[in-house]
Amino acid sequence: MTKIMFLTFWYSSIFPGALFLCAITLTVNYYTDRFSLMRSWQRAPHVSTEISVYSRHYFFSAACGFLVVMTSFYWAAFPFDNMCPLEDEDVALDPAYHGTHFFDGIDRLTNETVVRNATISEDTPLFRFCNQDYIFRPDGFFFPFMYREGRDGGEWMNKEQRQLSIVFGWTSVVVLLLIGCKFVVGFVNIIRSMFFGKYEEVGEDQGLSFHEVRNISGYMPQVRSSIFSYPLLACKCDKIDQHLFDWTDPDREYTYYDLTKDADHILTGTRRKARHSFSRVMHWPPSRMEDMKRRKRLLEKRIEKSRSIFNSSGSQHASSSRFMAKSTRRNLDRMRSSFISSRDGSRHSSFGSSAKKP
Repeated sequence: MTKIMFLTFWYSSIFPGALFLCAITLTVNYYTDRFSLMRSWQRAPHVSTEISVYSRHYFFSAACGFLVVMTSFYWAAFPFDNMCPLEDEDVALDPAYHGTHFFDGIDRLTNETVVRNATISEDTPLFRFCNQDYIFRPDGFFFPFMYREGRDGGEWMNKEQRQLSIVFGWTSVVVLLLIGCKFVVGFVNIIRSMFFGKYEEVGEDQGLSFHEVRNISGYMPQVRSSIFSYPLLACKCDKIDQHLFDWTDPDREYTYYDLTKDADHILTGTRRKARHSFSRVMHWPPSRMEDMKRRKRLLEKRIEKSRSIFNSSGSQHASSSRFMAKSTRRNLDRMRSSFISSRDGSRHSSFGSSAKKP
């Protein structure tokens, strides 16, 4: 994709149809990669978004810089024939060249030799050689690429081309300065991140804990094998909840794929233990008390929100807010009663267990 974008930006000014070809190519590439990702390719390794972020910040910025620079170059150097009209009135054409001249040429379609003619008279315009290449010039590199007064500075341009070359030339300078500032800021941020920590919150708290989201699974160190249908677990999974796994074997338990048990069997009789050779994955499921406290806080927020609506709305909104407030208060009272009963029950159970001890 990056090659296609770069070539399109490079030649789009002299071949605008490249933009449409690029759009079609990227569309086909997107659907092809999408099908291959879902149907053909194996699971991609767990990598972060650093590559895509780097490409978006630096490569596409550099590609935009090449776009404006090459656009100004092509507009200034057009028509690339290195011919400038000779406007000096003192220079006249030698009369020996007047008349009709015949010469042999090659037809590009049939690749055959044909005879061509050219008629030269006193009114025939005269041209001289002028270097239209702003990059590789004997007198040095010219930037920005735009019209300048003087010899070989743009005599071949008409009035509109001169104006456009000046606009594109200074625009390329401004864009390059902005891209350069962006690169400098990014480089400074990279150096700064090596010495100073930074934390930014992403998103908002939705009031949902991790264990309440059914489609999210935990990270489990796994090893894939061509012999087994499911990956082997490189950690002890006895005390891990089953909903944290992203796959399920309908015939066997997860302990069947636990490599630590095989290691314990192999290391039997030695001083080495398997727990020192594998990753340790711990799971602390939330208790019922914490869940009830969290729901209590959510209900209190709903009550505050309903009160604000009641104070700012009319009679119709006020009646609906009263109904919401009453229902929310009933739910809150129900939660409080269940919380108190569960707390008292836990106290009685702990007291009874301690009373049985001698």
